[in-house]
Amino acid sequence: MKRSIVTIGTILLVLGSAFAGGSGEQQSGVATLRFATTWGAADSKGTYFIPMLEAYRAENADSVNLVVEEYGSDDMVTKITVELASGELPDIFSYWGGIQRLGPLVEGDALLDMNEYFAVTSVVSREDFTQAGINHFTIDGTLRGIPMEANVAAFVCNREMFEQFGLDFPATYEDMLEVGRVFRENGIIPFAMASNGGNPSHFWFSEMYKQFPGGLEEIRDLPNSRRFATENALRVAQIIDEMRRNEMLPADTVSNGAWGPAFALYNEGRAAMIYTYPWMLGSMDQQMQDKSVVIDVPELPGATESPASFISGFATFGFVVNRASFEDPAKREALISFMDFMISDEMFNELMQGGLIPTKAYDMPVDAFNDVMQQTLRHYQDRPQTTSHFWQMHDPAVANAFKAALDELYAGIITPEDFVDQVQTAFDESDM
Repeated sequence: MKRSIVTIGTILLVLGSAFAGGSGEQQSGVATLRFATTWGAADSKGTYFIPMLEAYRAENADSVNLVVEEYGSDDMVTKITVELASGELPDIFSYWGGIQRLGPLVEGDALLDMNEYFAVTSVVSREDFTQAGINHFTIDGTLRGIPMEANVAAFVCNREMFEQFGLDFPATYEDMLEVGRVFRENGIIPFAMASNGGNPSHFWFSEMYKQFPGGLEEIRDLPNSRRFATENALRVAQIIDEMRRNEMLPADTVSNGAWGPAFALYNEGRAAMIYTYPWMLGSMDQQMQDKSVVIDVPELPGATESPASFISGFATFGFVVNRASFEDPAKREALISFMDFMISDEMFNELMQGGLIPTKAYDMPVDAFNDVMQQTLRHYQDRPQTTSHFWQMHDPAVANAFKAALDELYAGIITPEDFVDQVQTAFDESDM
């Protein structure tokens, strides 16, 4: 593992050395493109993505000087916010869809209308992408990015652990508490759910919320109603607090929070159950895949919507283009070439091996997914996708307040009532 990380890091260093060393200036006859991405060494897709970039860079060295900048998710948001203000955005960069992330860039008139790209490319059309993906990158009627990555949630159990103690997989929340008691007594973390910066707890909050009366509708209407302080929100917060008090969760939910540490608890055999997403499942080792079983989320007391009737999913990630760069004659053709490469079938085939679910409709080799990803897609096939609170919080300040309050709730610092009040206050104070 250490050897592979060093290898990817070395590739990134080579790719980025021109920019870091100051030679990112325009070379005669060669267009310099700055490309910022989160698909690096810390992401399961980086293993497949970075070598593709290296190959493209070598094959197009006579026309494109590709400078790659790798950032973690939170650092990417900070970088883009700062560079938007300074007028120094990358030429093209990986980014999230939705108004919360794209809103400031759209307000700053910084992004290309992707219909301009589709009008000139000869290799793909917007109809090749799922409508859900296109919708997620459409702001005020204008397509501002190309969707690449769809996601669906998965509730996963370690089969061997359940068999070891003669336990059935939990069908209900009460079942989950009971198997959790057995695991806890035997030194095993029952459920690898924690919260650091609201990750991955913010999606789990919504997952439970959708089971309660009117929950799906309340989440969908959140941008208009701005009403977070509901009976359902309090009920979910109380369940989270009960899980904490029953030691269902890691003892330190902050240090075991964020996507990587929470997933490591399960992947390393220290936890019996996990709720997670494909960007983590793509890095599950084969030994753990062989032990893992995907099941429905346990049904909560008072649920009126069966967890077997829907799936939490979204088309979240893709790339956007600096409008000024596309309008620059010195960069236009290079950008078109690189965009064609980014959404080629070959690129999607590689990224699938790292857990990416394509938003592009083509004859994809489904067996490129690892075993647990294939199991996930089969288990949740044909269920309607539902959104989550986070994607409905258009003001980043509200989303941040929501996630910060979750950290405190999981750590036992605030009560469920305080949690609901804090998030509602953030809505009330928002002018978006």
